[in-house]
Amino acid sequence: MQQDERISSLNREINLITFIGYREYLVLNFIRDNIKVNPSIIYIFSSKLPVLPSEQSNAQNEIILKKLKEYVKMNGKDVQIKENRTDNLWDIKYYYRTLKRLPAESNYIINISSGPGVYSAAAMLWALESDNQISYSVESWHNKTLQSAIFRNLNMQSFSFFNFKTDNMDRLIITALELGHNTTIDIKEYLSKQKGYKTTLRNIQVHIRELCNSGVLITDGNKPSTISFSNEFSKLGYSSSDFRK
Repeated sequence: MQQDERISSLNREINLITFIGYREYLVLNFIRDNIKVNPSIIYIFSSKLPVLPSEQSNAQNEIILKKLKEYVKMNGKDVQIKENRTDNLWDIKYYYRTLKRLPAESNYIINISSGPGVYSAAAMLWALESDNQISYSVESWHNKTLQSAIFRNLNMQSFSFFNFKTDNMDRLIITALELGHNTTIDIKEYLSKQKGYKTTLRNIQVHIRELCNSGVLITDGNKPSTISFSNEFSKLGYSSSDFRK
């Protein structure tokens, strides 16, 4: 399965999740870069109390929320805003449990850059468990002035599968790919001659299909297919040496 086919095969809607604190660009830029998925709901985490940066009388979180709603409306999106408010911003259990209760029928992209550390930690753990996407800010600064902030996404499905669901055969296939064996025939030959591991082409194909479905690998669609690591998976530079012992 090719990477674009895997993504398009996810027919469930994608909704957005963000924390709103006092840094406007970490919220609005996230929405700007992800509104293209056409969410029906944007879930908001924020404080029950006004967030008041120094020398400011108006609550910054409310200002940002208002601008978010205006931006969504300006772009012609019919989006529902669902707010989750807390008076304890440092309660990791609150964030984690709230995320766990989100409808499983949807996929999600969660902003991990806009909130306190406990929110980000809960978001990462939840995304890894639920195979959802995280979105993080890549920033450029000059003389202490922000030049740009672009949000990039990581689908946690491949990392979840890699770390928790792979078996010995998956690991042998990944090792073979790292050594340049990028077809099923090459992999079978490597396993037989280098590892003394006898298996069938059919078994290798079944494992490769599962690794593709999980987002770890992609194929080019040719016959025979050339197999490689997905762009998502390559972003963190994972290798077979990263397998849990």
